[in-house]
Amino acid sequence: SLGHHMGIELAGDFCSYVNDYVLDILWRKGYSVVKWNHDPNDWALNSSAELESNFFGSYSGFGTQDSLISLQHDTKASTIDAQAGIIRKLKKLGWKLVTISEF
Repeated sequence: SLGHHMGIELAGDFCSYVNDYVLDILWRKGYSVVKWNHDPNDWALNSSAELESNFFGSYSGFGTQDSLISLQHDTKASTIDAQAGIIRKLKKLGWKLVTISEF
C-alpha cells in the first residue's frame, strides 16, 4: 500500500507488481520502499498461539540475519493478540525493535 506515516512516504511491497520500473517511479516521487523478508502467513492462521509458533518456526534467519521485517495483517484479531508474545520472545533472543524511520 501507499501511505504517509510519521513524515515518511511509504510504499509497501506489491508482490509481483514491483519491478525496477515501478521502484524507479516510487523513488523519484519520494517514497521509501520497504520490503519484508518474513511472512508468517498470519492471514491463514486462526489463533495467536498458532501465529506465535509459526512466526518463529517459519523464519530461518534467526542467528544469521541482522534484520527482520515481518509481513503481518493488523486486520486479524489473532495477529494483534500474538504481538505481545512475539515481541517478548524477540527481545529475549536479543533483537532490538525499531521503527522504519530508525531502520
